[in-house]
Amino acid sequence: MKDIRFCADSSYSDIKLTLLAGLANQIPKMAWLSDSTGKRIFFSKRWLTFCGVTDRDVYGDKWQQVIHPEERDRVRQLIQAALISKTSFHIEYRIRRAEGSFRLILDSGAPEYGEDGTFCGYIGYCTDINESVHSSDRLNAFTQNASESQVDTHFNSPIAIWKLDHQLRIEKVNPIVYEQLGSSENIVGKKISEVVPSITDEILEEVLRARSKLHITCANVVLAKPKNGPAPNWTVAIWPVTDSKGVINGVCVSTLEQDNPKSETINEVVAALVHDLKSPLLGAEKTFEALLQGAAGTLDHDLEKILDVLKRGNHSMLDMIQNLIEVQRSDVEGVPRFVESTDVFETARSTIKELKALANHNEIQLIDQLSAEPEILQIERLAMKRVFHNLLNNAIKFTPRGGIIIVTCKKTPSEVSISVSDTGIGISKSDQKNLFKKYFQGERSRRRADGSGLGLYLCKTIVERHGGTISVESEEGSGSIFKITLPRNYN
Repeated sequence: MKDIRFCADSSYSDIKLTLLAGLANQIPKMAWLSDSTGKRIFFSKRWLTFCGVTDRDVYGDKWQQVIHPEERDRVRQLIQAALISKTSFHIEYRIRRAEGSFRLILDSGAPEYGEDGTFCGYIGYCTDINESVHSSDRLNAFTQNASESQVDTHFNSPIAIWKLDHQLRIEKVNPIVYEQLGSSENIVGKKISEVVPSITDEILEEVLRARSKLHITCANVVLAKPKNGPAPNWTVAIWPVTDSKGVINGVCVSTLEQDNPKSETINEVVAALVHDLKSPLLGAEKTFEALLQGAAGTLDHDLEKILDVLKRGNHSMLDMIQNLIEVQRSDVEGVPRFVESTDVFETARSTIKELKALANHNEIQLIDQLSAEPEILQIERLAMKRVFHNLLNNAIKFTPRGGIIIVTCKKTPSEVSISVSDTGIGISKSDQKNLFKKYFQGERSRRRADGSGLGLYLCKTIVERHGGTISVESEEGSGSIFKITLPRNYN
C-alpha cells in the first residue's frame, strides 16, 4: 500500500510531485490515483484544469463534490462496490466544469497490486464523452438517474434510446427508435432481440452479469422487419440501470445510425489514432525508461515503484491502441496486405525474446520449444507477429508468479501449428464460447487486467485471413492452450 500512499505523505518533496504530475500529463486522459481505501490522492493537471480546482480542493473524498448532486450517491455506491470486490469499473456521470456547466464523463479505474500481491489502490482516468455542454437548466432532459422511475427515454435526442426491463423486454423507447426501424408498429412489451435480432439476449445478459457498459458496432444490422434499401449500420451502447440501492432492474440501449464508412474515411481515423494517441504514449514510454535508467538522478525506492506502475499502465494502453488500429485496418476492404516469405518460427521466437523480460519480472518461465529448422510460409509477417504478441502477453498476464509458459510447434505435410500453453488461471467454459468475439472480455479479464476485448478477435481475424484456424483448450485453475494452425500452401 505504501506504493501509492506515499503520494499523500507531507514529507514527499514538491520536486517528486511535480515529476509525477509531468508524467501523468503525458497521457492524453484526465488521470488520477487512489489508495487502498479508495480515497483519491493524486489528480493530473488535465483533471484539475477541467474542473477548475486545486489538488487540495479535491483530495481524498472531496473530489466527489464536483459530481452532479443527483448522481453523487449512485457514483459512491458503484465505486464502493468495485472497491469491495477489487474489480475494474467504468461509470458514466456528470461532472462540473470550471465555468459551472456539467458534462458527461466516463470514469474508468483499474485495481493495482504490489509485487507481493497486496492491493495498493486504483489507477484511473476520465474521458469527456459529451460533445455538448448541458447547463443546469437543461439537465432534466439528459439525466440518467439511479431509480427506474427517473430513467426517461422519451427526450429529444438524435440518438435512439431503448429502456428494457430485467427480462429484457422493451418498456419505453423515444421517437428516434421508430425512425430507425422505419415503422410505427408498437414494440413495447417485446424483447429487443425480436425487433433487432443483431442485439441478442446473450449480449444483454453479459452486460447485466458484468454490471458494466458495452459499446459495439453492428454493420449490416438485421431487423425483424427490414426496411427498403441496404441494411443499416449502427453504433450501439448498452448499460445496466440500477435503483437507488444499486440493484439492477433493467437495461438501457442507445442506437446511433451511421452512413456506410468508406475505406478512405477509416484510414483517416486510423492515421489520427496513430498521431493523436499513439505518439504521446510512445513519448511517455521513452520518458519512463529514461527516468528509470537514472536520467534525472538516483531514484528512491518509492518513486521507482510508482514510475514502474505508470510505465506498465502506459504500455498496456499502447497495446490496446495498437490492437484497435490493426482491427480497424483488418475490417476495411482493399487495404493492402504485405505478404512475404517468412520463417514463422523465427517470427514467434523473436516475440518470445521481446517478452522475456516481462515474464522474468513476473517470475514466470517463458520456454521456447520451437523447431530450430526454418518454416517458410507466405504470410503477413507484422500481422502474425501481433498474433504471437497478443497470445504471449495474455499468457503472462493471467499466469501467477512461479508459473510456466511453453511455446511448441507441430508439422504435417499440409500445415504447421504453434501452441502457447500456460499454467495460468484458466478460462470458464461459458467464456470460451465468446472468447474470440469482438470487444468480448471474459470474467478473468475484468478481474485481473484492463483491456479492450480486441486482442483475441484480432488474432482470429489475422489467422483466418491466412486460411488458418485458432482454438483454445482450458480448464479453470488448470491453465490454457491456444493453438494456431496455418496451411503450408495458401494464396
